[in-house]
Amino acid sequence: ISNVDTEIVAMVKPQFEVGRGQVGKLIREFRPDILVTMDPFRRYTQHRDHRKAAIMAMDAVFPYARDRLSYPEHEALGLEPHKVGEVFVSGPEEPEFFIDIHDTFEKKVDALMCHRSQVGEDRAAFAQRLLGMTRRLTANLPDGYEPGKFEAFRKISYRQR
Repeated sequence: ISNVDTEIVAMVKPQFEVGRGQVGKLIREFRPDILVTMDPFRRYTQHRDHRKAAIMAMDAVFPYARDRLSYPEHEALGLEPHKVGEVFVSGPEEPEFFIDIHDTFEKKVDALMCHRSQVGEDRAAFAQRLLGMTRRLTANLPDGYEPGKFEAFRKISYRQR
């Protein structure tokens, strides 16, 4: 390891710690029963920032937001530790849990269209692209689910831990 490598780690690690602390603070503030995040370990194609955000979210859920000794400054703000009941991991390689969004699909498209720099201006083309993104999950769909009109997850339960 060179001095340059050590300096990079010294710069990145504190930023990661701050990010995880901020996510943990939000968990303690809003006290969700379910947290949704991306799959931080999905193979091959994944944006680096999305992967890091997912790792921060997973770390914040367990153990940091629930443990009193982590981020004691949160308690000084009146934020008690909180145990998230479940994490829904979106975009997994092997989904096991599906939520039908047939009735809210158009709202999802509208919300994602707010990111025009990433999805473009053509709403109809984007909606079709979004429907096509789920084709790789079609083999795992339960009966009665229309491709693209569902969200697919892996579910992690912390209720018994």
